[in-house]
Amino acid sequence: MIKCPNCNEEIDSDSFYCDQCGQKLQFCVSCGEVGLGKRCTRCGGGMGEAPAETEAVAMIPVLTLSNNQDIRFTGVSGALIGRKQGPYSHLFCQNRYVSGVHAQLVYKSDMGWCVIDKHSSNGTKINNVRLSPETFSPLHSGDILSIANVDLTADIR
Repeated sequence: MIKCPNCNEEIDSDSFYCDQCGQKLQFCVSCGEVGLGKRCTRCGGGMGEAPAETEAVAMIPVLTLSNNQDIRFTGVSGALIGRKQGPYSHLFCQNRYVSGVHAQLVYKSDMGWCVIDKHSSNGTKINNVRLSPETFSPLHSGDILSIANVDLTADIR
């Protein structure tokens, strides 16, 4: 589900028009976020109209990261994970082991979802293997992504 940027109603993720208000949807060419205007409010990329319904649509698989307690979020390509910055900072702001800018999520068409450690103090791991800083490390469904002392299970669909 996505929210129409015009009327804020929830609509199906594969929509080209809002079925509530009729607004033609625009999508960021960088991260896929739906929005209005010329620039994406999430990543700053350019906005474009949805492709024609008859065209093949290259969809980015949805990445969900969660733990068994209180953390669950959907990945956004280019988004930072950290205690002080990024769209998920409210989930990590009280955890002193998570760096201010800890890691970054990126979707690459040739590699799929990747994690980049941003020189974090307490490290980023996938399946208990520490990542090298500033390196694209592929993330697969079922992998355990460790952000310092927080273990998150990846679900990619």
